[in-house]
Amino acid sequence: MSIHLEERKTVKYLVSDMYDTYVDLAGSILLNAVSVIDCFHHTQPIIQKIQYYATQVQKKYVQRDRNKLKNDNSVSNRQCKTRKDSREVYLLKKYSWLMTKNLSDISYVPFFVEKGKYWFYLEDVETELMALDPNFRRIRELKEEYIHFTRDHINKPDEAAVALGEL
Repeated sequence: MSIHLEERKTVKYLVSDMYDTYVDLAGSILLNAVSVIDCFHHTQPIIQKIQYYATQVQKKYVQRDRNKLKNDNSVSNRQCKTRKDSREVYLLKKYSWLMTKNLSDISYVPFFVEKGKYWFYLEDVETELMALDPNFRRIRELKEEYIHFTRDHINKPDEAAVALGEL
């Protein structure tokens, strides 16, 4: 080992991603160190799961729209292959980020869109998006609860352990 034992004993924290080999260094090689997962790596799996879920919901609406197109073609004796995205698919494609972005980082200030000559209210879009699936609102609430938990207990492992038991 290129780092002397006495020096390794002085290390208090090992900050890393969730790779097992790095996490295992704390306590085995760095005898007095506590392993800490950096904030990007412990929230990334949550964000990925939310994105996956939103994509699955979007696929259901796309399939619904395809079935409707097929039915409309049959009724009208047409052979249309595509149609413009439905409002639901458009919202999921363009605004599903509202599920993953931290609420404290979202600006809800309305702004005027010159090209279309209208006011844009993100809050209204968010309400529409959340109505597309009964789980969306709760999923985001749980994500926000987790974000607040991690922010409130930074550098307070004893408090975090107690608070985690209360969740």
